Amino acid sequence: MNTLETITEAFVKESRENYFDSILSDIEDAEEDIVTDSVYIILNLCRVLAYKRERLILSKKEGGEWGLKNLPEKYHALILQALGEYTVDEVKEWNETDTREYALYMLEEIRDFR
Repeated sequence: MNTLETITEAFVKESRENYFDSILSDIEDAEEDIVTDSVYIILNLCRVLAYKRERLILSKKEGGEWGLKNLPEKYHALILQALGEYTVDEVKEWNETDTREYALYMLEEIRDFR
């Protein structure tokens, strides 16, 4: 590896670490925040896991779409509800038990890939 390749790899690695740290901090208190900011947390958890598993940098909407393809079907209704509220302001009531269970599942998945 030449010097330019070494320097480029160092910057890419640093950039990836900074990006991951940034999106990880967005979900730091997900278990509590999901009750008051459900859409944001549901979609961001998808984004973080997509990055962790596949190094994908996704928008919230894209994160939700990724979640529908890659997460257990039992969470699809929550993700669809979040996408609906995010994209067309379909405001519905959230089930606190379901949202907390989803947050715990996602945080465990993210930590397992750490």
